[in-house]
Amino acid sequence: MVSGKYNFCIEQGSKFTRYIKWNKTDGVGHNLTGKAVSFTIKNAPGETAIVKWTTSDYITVNSAGLIKIDVPAAIVNALSFATSTYQLEITNEAVLLEGLVILNRKLS
Repeated sequence: MVSGKYNFCIEQGSKFTRYIKWNKTDGVGHNLTGKAVSFTIKNAPGETAIVKWTTSDYITVNSAGLIKIDVPAAIVNALSFATSTYQLEITNEAVLLEGLVILNRKLS
């Protein structure tokens, strides 16, 4: 499977919530119940993760193929990169999305 390309923008100090739907070719969502999903941010591909959100903390999934990333503002406020790369993946199965993640830093 070829991963999709998409760039995200995160507003520092604000809650970061995104919904991603993973459908089969017939339009029906994949059953993601019990799947481990992660959103990993790195300075560059192949480097160590600077942020990793998972189904153990800020990601939920359901049987209709919906992935919800829901990160509280306090966590987003602590981010300090400018532009990095990310991957959204189902652990040991597939990279669903990848691209850039841009942090719009709040002015102090």
